[in-house]
Amino acid sequence: LIMILAAEVPAWLHLGRLEIVIGIVMSCSIAAWACTKGWKISTFLTGSTFFVFASHCELLKVFIRLTSRLNVQNDLFYCVMYFVCPLLTLSILLIVYKVLRKYMPQVATMLSGGR
Repeated sequence: LIMILAAEVPAWLHLGRLEIVIGIVMSCSIAAWACTKGWKISTFLTGSTFFVFASHCELLKVFIRLTSRLNVQNDLFYCVMYFVCPLLTLSILLIVYKVLRKYMPQVATMLSGGR
């Protein structure tokens, strides 16, 4: 709140940060709920977490730029792309990590922080 009041930028620019915080809280809540239900978490997913975290931003920016260049004047399109772009980013990064882990395990270990 102090950042919003003290900043010389419009308050709506800080909504992206709020979205990130809400996403983190929801992810932790879902993970905690899954653990209490006895779900087994895939070792592949836990191993790829840091790789996806460290590289998702750049790939997501590419999809956002491509989407904005389409110059579509339809709100529904942008609402759908709001969910499709992150899902596509996540899918591509998981595939890249799987290929790296299979063919170059040392590189995958280095990129994932050895987790």
